[in-house]
Amino acid sequence: MANAYFTKVNKARKSGATSFEYNGQTYVQSKTKTGMVIYKKKTGSKKDTTTKMDAETKRKKSTPKKKSTPKKKSTPKKKTTPKKKSTPKKKSTPKKKTVRRVRKAPVKKSGRILRGKRNSPSTSATSVKVGTKRTGGDGKMYVCKSYDRGGKKVQRWVKD
Repeated sequence: MANAYFTKVNKARKSGATSFEYNGQTYVQSKTKTGMVIYKKKTGSKKDTTTKMDAETKRKKSTPKKKSTPKKKSTPKKKTTPKKKSTPKKKSTPKKKTVRRVRKAPVKKSGRILRGKRNSPSTSATSVKVGTKRTGGDGKMYVCKSYDRGGKKVQRWVKD
């Protein structure tokens, strides 16, 4: 069997009712931040205590009644927003006239990235063909040449 409260809530949601009653209490429609429709207890609506008392007496006929203390109404908490601190306005200072200085662009010696203080070109002589010309780290031209050293062919950068 379905829960009686939820069947009433679903029925009210489908019909678009602004409120409904269940167990002597009134539930009022409201929306959450996300847009979902929910039903809250209406503040000030009291539950019918006679039906509750009758049900209790039927269940516990043999046990003596205890004195019940009246429950205090809980007041709904108000949401408080933190106050913004007012900041004092700053005094405006007069703007100084700025003089633009024109900078001259540095002269580039070569289009290659040079590594450290290497005088010869940054690329290895063994990775290029014999006879290729490149500018070195010192800005001078170098040529890749090969020669024999101990029976082996070796490539080196030589100033042009």
